[in-house]
Amino acid sequence: MATIKEIARLSGYSIGTVSRVINNNPHVSDNARNEIHAIIKELGFEPNSVARTLKQKTNKQILVIVKGRENNYLSNLCEQIERELRDSDKEMSVTYVSENDDEVAHAVKLYNTQRPEGIIFLGIDPKNFDEKFSVIDIPCVILTNMAKGLHFTNLSSFSTNDTEAGKMVGEYLISKGHHNIGIVGGSRVDDDTCIDCLRYNGFVEALKGHGIPFDRNRQYVSSDFSYDGGYYATIELLKKNPDVSAIFAIADIVAIGAMRALEDSGKKVPDDVSIVGFDGIKQCDYTIPRLTTVCQNSKEFAHQGVTHLLNTIADSELVSVNGIVPFSLKEQESVKKI
Repeated sequence: MATIKEIARLSGYSIGTVSRVINNNPHVSDNARNEIHAIIKELGFEPNSVARTLKQKTNKQILVIVKGRENNYLSNLCEQIERELRDSDKEMSVTYVSENDDEVAHAVKLYNTQRPEGIIFLGIDPKNFDEKFSVIDIPCVILTNMAKGLHFTNLSSFSTNDTEAGKMVGEYLISKGHHNIGIVGGSRVDDDTCIDCLRYNGFVEALKGHGIPFDRNRQYVSSDFSYDGGYYATIELLKKNPDVSAIFAIADIVAIGAMRALEDSGKKVPDDVSIVGFDGIKQCDYTIPRLTTVCQNSKEFAHQGVTHLLNTIADSELVSVNGIVPFSLKEQESVKKI
C-alpha cells in the first residue's frame, strides 16, 4: 500500500507538502498540487478518512513555543506578540520548554492535537529542526534566531546580527581600556548555528582585531541562560582569572547573576570589574549599578514576526523570509574606563 513517504519520494516534494495537498491545505503552489495529485492517482493512494477529517479541523490559534523557562527577554517578547495579535481574530497559546528540550518535538505533538493556524518559536536550537519538522504544514516563524539554511518553505525568521553585536561589545570595552576581559554564558559556543556562538565569535573577533590575545580556558566559562548560571560561571571565572577587569555576559539574566557573584566575591561593579549584558530587558534599569547592555528591539521582533505570520496565513503564495532587526548599545553605569 502506498504511503505519504513514498509519494514524497516519487514527487520530489517534502512530506509536509504532500500532507498539505492531501488535506487540501491552501499553502501549496498549483504546480506542486497538480504533480502530487497525479502521483496519488497513479498509486491509488487513499488517505484514512478519519485521520483526514481530524487534520482538516483547524482553529484560529497561534501557538508560541518558548525555549528557556527563565529567559526574561523571551517572556517580554511573548507579551509583545500578544499585543500584536490583539487586533486580529487569532488566539495565542504559549508553551514553555527547557533549554535541553526538543522544541520541535513538542511543536509536532501540539500541532497534531491543537491544529493551530501558525507557530512562533522563541529561542530555538536550529539542530532540532530536522525531518520531524516536515509534518508541520502551517506557516511558522522563528524569532531571535535565523532559519536560513534550514530549507523549510513554511519557516521564516527574524533575528538580530548577533556576531556584529558581540563585536560591538568587544570594541566598546576595548575603547574603555579593558584588555583582560572574560565571557560568561552560553553552552554552545562551538555551534555556529546558535546565538551563543555568534555573540562569542563576534566578541573574540574584536579582540583579535586589536591584537589582544584571548585564552579561552582562562577567560570563558559556559552556563545556561539563567541567573544561577551567570552566578556560578562568574565564580568560576574569578578563580581562573582573578585579575579580570571586565565581563561580557551573553544574556542580561546571566549578567545579573554575574553582578551578584562579583558582589559576593568582594568586587564592586564597575570600580573593580565592568560588565556588559545582552538583550535590553527592563531589569537592567533597576540593577545597582544600572547594567550596560545590547538592546534587541522586542517590539520590532514581535511586529515583524506576527505581521509576516498573519500575512502568510492569509496568502499561501508568500515566500519565507529571513529578516534582520537592528540592535543598539544602551550605555549605563556598569562600565568604567580604566
